[in-house]
Amino acid sequence: MNFRGEKRRAPIVNLTPLIDALFLLLIFFMVSSTFRDRAGIPLDLPGANTGESNESTVVEVEVDKEGRILIEGESVNASDLRAVLEAALDRSDSRDLLLRADQGVPYGSVVEVMDAAREARVSRLVMATENRKPGQPEEKTK
Repeated sequence: MNFRGEKRRAPIVNLTPLIDALFLLLIFFMVSSTFRDRAGIPLDLPGANTGESNESTVVEVEVDKEGRILIEGESVNASDLRAVLEAALDRSDSRDLLLRADQGVPYGSVVEVMDAAREARVSRLVMATENRKPGQPEEKTK
């Protein structure tokens, strides 16, 4: 009589499908997390044929048609513009400024922001535009 019995083999779990699923999820979340939803005021940016993409971290200033100024999404009075801009630049890892001005903005409002940027010692001022395809006419707005 054999009392030892048969040796039981340990069950084998194939982890390959689990690892494949984890890699697919990792790739999905990496790709989908790069989308950035811009919060702020709706702007009708002017078009430019020679614009370049700028992906570095910069301080963003927006000016709408009525002349309202937003720095990093927060509304700013014209009298506090320089102080708030300096504080935002100090928090940023660069001293670059991205200016998004609606094409209907009075020219004086843009100059006011540019002047405050110079006083705040901005190293580089970038004007945001919409990319226009070559040969595409500029749209006229009223």
